[in-house]
Amino acid sequence: MKITWTKNAKNELYKIKIFWDKKTKSLKYSSDLYLQIKENLANISYFPGIGTRTSENNIRKLIIDNYVIFYSIVNNEIYILKIWDSRRNPDDLNVIN
Repeated sequence: MKITWTKNAKNELYKIKIFWDKKTKSLKYSSDLYLQIKENLANISYFPGIGTRTSENNIRKLIIDNYVIFYSIVNNEIYILKIWDSRRNPDDLNVIN
C-alpha cells in the first residue's frame, strides 16, 4: 500500500530530528531513528493491520522506540497522522490534529 504523510506528521518527524541532532551533537542517533521508522513503515505498507487499534475510529498505532506512529488506512492508502514521543504528557495528545 502507498504511504502518505500528513503535513503535521512530516513536521513532527523533522522536529524530532532537529531535537536529537542538537541534543547529541551528532547526526547518528537521528539517522538511526529515521531508518528504524522507515523500516517499520515498510512493514506497515505490506501488513497494514500490524498496528494496534486505538479508541479513535480507523486509527492504528505502532510503537517504535519511544515514539508512537498513528496512522489510518483509507482506500488502500496509509496516512501517517502523527508521531508522538511517548514520554510526553498523554493529556496533550490529539491524534486528529
